[in-house]
Amino acid sequence: PLKIFIKSAKSATRVPNTAVFMTSARDGVPPALLHNLKHNMVLHERNILVTVSIADVPFVKDEKRTTTEDYGDGLFRVTLHYGFMEEPNVPAALCSPPSAREWRSGARSCSRGCCAMPKARWNSSSSPLIALSNSAARSKSDRN
Repeated sequence: PLKIFIKSAKSATRVPNTAVFMTSARDGVPPALLHNLKHNMVLHERNILVTVSIADVPFVKDEKRTTTEDYGDGLFRVTLHYGFMEEPNVPAALCSPPSAREWRSGARSCSRGCCAMPKARWNSSSSPLIALSNSAARSKSDRN
């Protein structure tokens, strides 16, 4: 169960940066995250669980593409919603302009050029992955 993992993960050694774990389950802890913790004995500062959900409609509007949950302590769940006629593109969805209000707050530019999308098509300062990472970093510094 995720709640038990969150409590036990507080004592884990943290390393810099963000880890993204793909998972088909909409709850629980992905096996890849558990194996990472077991074998490396560390967690990243931010851990993002990404699930792709296919709806019973042909297309999902961009503003409804992404939902997020902040579980605290640098653990987030991102669900990407697609219609059955759409071809999911996870990297593009994580780097595309945000659709949900919580992704927009405090977004900063991507200094590493982490997204392969052409900057002319979107502003990297509104990248949901960057916004989420920066938001988590700010909330951590607020606690100190």
